[in-house]
Amino acid sequence: MRILYILPAEGFGGAERQGVVHIRRLRELGHDVVPFVGPGRPIRMALEDAGVGDYRFCSDLPQDAPRPLTLVRRVRHGWDTLSAWRRASSCALEVARSAGGVDLVFASRPVGWAVGAVVAHRLDAPIVWRGGAMPTSRLHTLALRTLARWFRPDALITNAMALHNRIAGLIGAPSYLLRNGVDVDRFSPQRAWPRLRAELDIAPAVPVIGVSARPHPDKGFDLLAAVVARMSVRFPTLRVLVAGEDGWRKAIERGFREDGLGARVTFLGHVRDIENFYRSCDVIALSSRANGEEALPNAILEAMAMERPFVATAVGGLNEVVTPGREGLLSPPGNVEAYAHNLGLLLEDETLRRRMGRAGRATIIRGFQEPFVVGQLAQILTRVVLERARARSASAGRAALEEPPRAA
Repeated sequence: MRILYILPAEGFGGAERQGVVHIRRLRELGHDVVPFVGPGRPIRMALEDAGVGDYRFCSDLPQDAPRPLTLVRRVRHGWDTLSAWRRASSCALEVARSAGGVDLVFASRPVGWAVGAVVAHRLDAPIVWRGGAMPTSRLHTLALRTLARWFRPDALITNAMALHNRIAGLIGAPSYLLRNGVDVDRFSPQRAWPRLRAELDIAPAVPVIGVSARPHPDKGFDLLAAVVARMSVRFPTLRVLVAGEDGWRKAIERGFREDGLGARVTFLGHVRDIENFYRSCDVIALSSRANGEEALPNAILEAMAMERPFVATAVGGLNEVVTPGREGLLSPPGNVEAYAHNLGLLLEDETLRRRMGRAGRATIIRGFQEPFVVGQLAQILTRVVLERARARSASAGRAALEEPPRAA
């Protein structure tokens, strides 16, 4: 099966990590995957690290809006996005045709869905959408409903039931649940080393909180700042490392400095060897807001594979895959007291951290390993292609029956 895999990626996060996983593993299963990616550099580095060098890069794939947005910037960005979509769609269609056509289009993110819809329509191929983020406003919900009305896919894949319940009804296509996959060989505490501790000269006894998330308001950095200020009294040497990049980074970094936490919180930008980042941390923290886009954070799954306990807000589908108190601790979104309490428990108790870390890796090995997850994905995609072929055959049969007899 030849698959055009469309992955818009300006930065690098969970969706991009899963895209790399899918592309590499689907190829190992014998499928011909044509990666169509852009416009950022990190996705290119990740694909090359995974041994995928024959991707098609498109700098015209629409980019995220500048942050924060003014009204003028919002209007300008909307026009730029529409123009970029047209150019990217033409480029993707050319790539698909040069590959000899495709059996299926697989697209991630709404931008990818819109680009993929053009290719699927022109080549009469089925299209599957992968959803990994919650709609965060009524405008987002309306946009999803409108996009589905114009370009309804043959199937929708979500990584959490919480997300399925929010968007499946809006899109109106057959929906499948597919959890994120984790490379347990790469994300192994025995194979990684605490590179960041060495480079930043952080002593082994210094407690380190790790945040693997793009610096964006949805990720709840205001909550994290309030908690870190409290923790600093109990743990005077506490350090916080943030791995991730976003247009909001400067504003959020400035906020920590204004709170007097600039010397304690280090923003690293995109970290290519993220497994070594986890190995450099004692506890992984995720403080996402309740109304944010978080569905199933890939960072928590990777941290669990690395035997790192976590403290997170109970958002999206986290409670579908973890048991609070076993692999990590969950607190209500926005609750500073509860979050600080949970973080303090883990920072004070190394035995508890180790126990939760081992339990977390066992959970990942049991149900989130890459080969198992991508095997499920391959079955879904094959089913979609076969169902489209059956529908075509049935339609051709009905047309033949309805054709009037020719005169003798």
